[in-house]
Amino acid sequence: MDVDYYIVLDNPVSLPNNDIVDLRSSELVLRTRAIKTCPLMLLEGTLAETKARCRYDVINAPIPKGIIKLNQNSMLLTNLSKIFLTCNNQNYSGEIIIEQLQVVYHLKCGCSMLVDGFYAVDSNFDCDENINITPMLKPRYILNVPLLSQFIGNDFWISYRKI
Repeated sequence: MDVDYYIVLDNPVSLPNNDIVDLRSSELVLRTRAIKTCPLMLLEGTLAETKARCRYDVINAPIPKGIIKLNQNSMLLTNLSKIFLTCNNQNYSGEIIIEQLQVVYHLKCGCSMLVDGFYAVDSNFDCDENINITPMLKPRYILNVPLLSQFIGNDFWISYRKI
């Protein structure tokens, strides 16, 4: 990595509205990357390092409905039943039934989705209007590594990284 220090934000309101953090007048404190802490291991550590430094509990409860925007065009949909997808540039409008608890969909240029009261749009401004939307209609899935690591030993994860 190219920096020796980082900042942990417990409250995003602590971040100034501009691109410069003046540490002389801020409550924010730098942390050294020389000491392996939970926040640092979440960003760059191995699973074993993260588990050794972070406390977490696996909660066996229903996951609330929601959409989390992962990047400009990737959405994690949780506990939702169907998507109404519209792509104005391709004259497409349709319904997709969601069969899994969590799925990731990638929106493309000019597309939007309405899901159980949530509305999401692609926020990428650099678009190719002649896109193929077929791959966008297929869901992608995530792995819940903290949960799986409670049932699968470290040998599996070491061999999995080699694949």
